[in-house]
Amino acid sequence: MLLYFFSFQSTVAEVRSIVVHTVVKLARSAGSALKPHLPRLIPALLLATGEAEGKELNYLSVRMSNDPAVQERLDLARIAAARASTTTECVNYALQFVDGSVLEKLVPALVDLIKGHVGIGTKGTAAHVVTALTHQCPLDLQPHAGKILAAFVSGLSDTNAAVRKTYAAAIGQLMRSAKDSSLEKLFARLRTWYMESGEASSSEQKKMAVVYTYEAINQHNPDRIKSHAAQSLPLVFLAMHEEKEPGMNDAVLEIWEEVWSDNTPGTEGGIRLYLKEIVALLSAAAESQSWKLKAQACRAMGAAASKLGSSIAAVEQGKMLAVLGNSLSGRTWDGKEEVVAALADVCVHGKESEGIQSLVKGNNEAGLTAGVVVEALLKECRKEKKSYRAVALRSTGRLLKELELDHFSPLCEVALPLIKVAEKKDNAEDEDDSEEEKAEKEEGEQTLELRRAAFECLADSWCSAGKEAQGARATELAEALAARAEATTKKNMLAIAAAAGKVLSAWREPHSDPERRSTVLVSVGRLLSACLAQPKATQLRKESLSTLEAAVGILKEADSPAEVTAFREALGRGLDDAVRDVSAEAAVKAAAREARARLMELPALEEEKEGEDGDQKMEAV
Repeated sequence: MLLYFFSFQSTVAEVRSIVVHTVVKLARSAGSALKPHLPRLIPALLLATGEAEGKELNYLSVRMSNDPAVQERLDLARIAAARASTTTECVNYALQFVDGSVLEKLVPALVDLIKGHVGIGTKGTAAHVVTALTHQCPLDLQPHAGKILAAFVSGLSDTNAAVRKTYAAAIGQLMRSAKDSSLEKLFARLRTWYMESGEASSSEQKKMAVVYTYEAINQHNPDRIKSHAAQSLPLVFLAMHEEKEPGMNDAVLEIWEEVWSDNTPGTEGGIRLYLKEIVALLSAAAESQSWKLKAQACRAMGAAASKLGSSIAAVEQGKMLAVLGNSLSGRTWDGKEEVVAALADVCVHGKESEGIQSLVKGNNEAGLTAGVVVEALLKECRKEKKSYRAVALRSTGRLLKELELDHFSPLCEVALPLIKVAEKKDNAEDEDDSEEEKAEKEEGEQTLELRRAAFECLADSWCSAGKEAQGARATELAEALAARAEATTKKNMLAIAAAAGKVLSAWREPHSDPERRSTVLVSVGRLLSACLAQPKATQLRKESLSTLEAAVGILKEADSPAEVTAFREALGRGLDDAVRDVSAEAAVKAAAREARARLMELPALEEEKEGEDGDQKMEAV
């Protein structure tokens, strides 16, 4: 046998081939007599497996490096072919004679192969041998599991994706024999890798290795995850909230969600069980130098707060608010929208909790008050990046409405200028004006989205505004909405109609100033006229008719024929267009007829009444 082991090192391919086939035949007939030679035979056969492949496939794999997905499939096929080779079959036969005494000498050789610069076939078959040993002699393997595990973990940073996936699968099998201390070190290492910020390609490779490892452990030894759930599952929760990129990371997110659902009694139950550990990990991730990881951590905080609502523990809720508040300060970075949205989620979904109530009342233990939070959000609403401002405005309006905070006036200073229609300039400034229009067209969608956010924000904050703040801004707000409705898209018209409906429904004292009420209703009539006149806009007309109902209710309470007349004139033919539109849905036309009938029932000035009677007769004809 010694002669054959030395012949394995021969530089002549024919010699190596003859030796391998001879050794395989000897091994099959030697039986238990192989046992003393196994520590040298098995590694030699594994090396021979890798060398038997030839250089052509390795060259092809290198050439495929520009397409990682194709390269990975090719290399996985190479590993599968190596496992099905004659030499690997011989190894599988020899493994039945392995026991504790053999492992003492075999394991160091396997570790060298796993960590060494050998062929991909050798690495793949070495991982296969370890997997087979975990099934055949798990108790004998246990004293050596730590060394093997360390070798596999080191190999998870291999540049080859197929090797990383193969080693991760072997780690999942090895968990059967690994000690608890080894498992704790593994999860700590995986957490460190996932949260590392460095070169993009290296960081992404490590993250994928973490995904493969968790998937393998969950498939082969899920009980080991459950036994160390407080250490392993917080990372799973964080990873679940990576930003979705359709067609890019769908499979990865599915793996994380599967691991979470398999090891928790449901999303809410899992968060509640490991909330302390989850918040600690998310807080650390929020301090990362990686913007992507910071945004992901904040997104996860918002999700946790949304699931637990007001039942969230006060200590963890306070930590979330502190972390999000710190993350909110400073310049705008890619993904910072998640910080603003998460802050609103924590406050809104936990509004009945003791922590948020103390925040609103101003007696929070940390010295944090609702005023401080709103002031910080208003500062973010003034940032230059339009997409970020839109999220900040929506989050601020939502928070003010749900917590019933009156900060309408300062918010108007920020949001009203965004929706007002600029006055036409002199001819001398036409050139500058055209340049501004050109720049606005280039960012058209972002500008429209920002205005939509401003409409929603103003409407939400109006609902919690006091009567003085409403009275001071009602006319200005209504006129700005009407002017913008006459010069915008259908999508923004829908937001304007909804905003106008909220304004009328939440108007605290519409009858305290008849002149102001009349002005506001005339402006609402103008915007409804523009919205109702739009053809093929079912949702827009439904929203507009709902707003019209609110306006009719206020007019009915006011009992002022002059105001009814002024509103009808402002509404113009918009309502009639909705009734006569042959392409409109029958339900929308019926609702428009009912709304017109209720409007016509209101007392108006005689002169206008006669004109309306004539119009109705003409329509009947």
